[in-house]
Amino acid sequence: MQMHAQQGGSAAKASTSHFRGTTNIEEYIRDMASRGFSRRAVSKALGMHWRKFIALLELLPEMNWVPPCQSWDRLRADQEKKGRTCPMTEGRLRSIVAARRAAMAKHTRYTAFGVTATLPELV
Repeated sequence: MQMHAQQGGSAAKASTSHFRGTTNIEEYIRDMASRGFSRRAVSKALGMHWRKFIALLELLPEMNWVPPCQSWDRLRADQEKKGRTCPMTEGRLRSIVAARRAAMAKHTRYTAFGVTATLPELV
């Protein structure tokens, strides 16, 4: 999906200036859909409740929308989160790593003087 230069933020922020020059709402919705925005983002940009927006879409001819989890806003949010961990899961990850290390230390096999066994068995 190509990301245009004017798509600097969310749909509501990036496209309201574009909406001011457009008098045809259907044309605006089609333009936003073709640029990779989700239905939710377009409804927010129009200032409509999502239920009202869905009702409006039922009256309009069929449009091609991006697949789930592929909208421009979703891809941007995923890119911002890359490499970050949630504070709630950090402690859980640490405990999992500690448990794995303990299990490996307990079951790791060593060879000493021709005998292969776990460390407690060799001592």
